[in-house]
Amino acid sequence: MKNSIISFCIILTTINLSFAQKQGEADTLVSSLNSGAYCELNGAYIDFFLSQYKGTNKKAFVISRLGKGESERLGNGRIKHLRKHLESYTKTDSNKIVFGRSYSKTKVGSLEFYLGGELFLIIEKSFNTIGCLTCCGDI
Repeated sequence: MKNSIISFCIILTTINLSFAQKQGEADTLVSSLNSGAYCELNGAYIDFFLSQYKGTNKKAFVISRLGKGESERLGNGRIKHLRKHLESYTKTDSNKIVFGRSYSKTKVGSLEFYLGGELFLIIEKSFNTIGCLTCCGDI
């Protein structure tokens, strides 16, 4: 069952890569709250980011950006949740990735993934939630 879910996510990622790119930044993936399979895509996009990271010697950075009106504690919670996801689901040593917190340039909170200093992936977050990173409600 788990393998079929992973296969499904990979297929979705392949199909959605062209649709999810941020306009004006052709190489940046964006997981929008409006996407139909938001949680599943988050996991697939993170897996894709990690495959690119592990295939290079570039440094990886993740910035937790707070949306307008969100607390700093929430930013820490999003980072903690992502670290747990990386270690549990992907078996990635999260200590090799640099994490930081900042404020959003927009009203929406997000996790921004950078590879070698270049923005690679943005995962938008619902207001005042940690958000899901895989299917089936891991919030």
